[in-house]
Amino acid sequence: MLQATHIIAPNQFMVDKQKSAYSIGGIHVGEVAKVGYPRIDTTLNTTEAQGTELKRMNIGNDKRIVLYAPTWRGETKESNGFDIDKLIYDLKNYLK
Repeated sequence: MLQATHIIAPNQFMVDKQKSAYSIGGIHVGEVAKVGYPRIDTTLNTTEAQGTELKRMNIGNDKRIVLYAPTWRGETKESNGFDIDKLIYDLKNYLK
C-alpha cells in the first residue's frame, strides 16, 4: 500500500494522469486533494478585495501589469544565468 494519506493535484485530469503514470490507482486509499494551480489561480480568480487593492494603487483595468516572479532553479547566486539587460529590453518591447 502507498504510504501517503493525501495526494495533491491541480485537477481531475492530472489525478488520472498521476494514477496511471505512477501505477497508484489500486494502491492509494487516501484522499486526493484537487487544489488548483497556485501560480495562476489567484490571477484568474480575482476577489473583490484584490480589486479594491488595485484601485487603491491606482491600477485600472486599462493598465498592463507585469509580474516578475522568478523560480529558483538550483543555481548559485553568482551564476544564476539571469540576464537583466534582456529582461529590460523585452519589457520595453512588450510595453510599446
